[in-house]
Amino acid sequence: MLHHSDRGSQYASHDYQEQLKVYSMIGSMSRKGNCYDNACIESFHGIIKKELIYLNKYETRAEAEKSISSTSKFSTIMNAFIRRSATASHLTLNANTTLIR
Repeated sequence: MLHHSDRGSQYASHDYQEQLKVYSMIGSMSRKGNCYDNACIESFHGIIKKELIYLNKYETRAEAEKSISSTSKFSTIMNAFIRRSATASHLTLNANTTLIR
């Protein structure tokens, strides 16, 4: 699986790259100075922040993660995002929302 990010130092760090290996992921970074490489995921993160994070006050990171990952709104946003991305990429989705070329 490919994990695409911007060129932030947190993504380039040794620890982060090691975690990608643990999950059998390949790191990929956008080109320097090109904000459009990550436009799709930046849009997704914006929706999550607007719809879930900014509307709630969480005491701890763990509380926020639990709330966000367990909410049906997150699933709805994620599914809509996957469908929109698949359509834009000329991919199709089967009944289990698995991307198919």
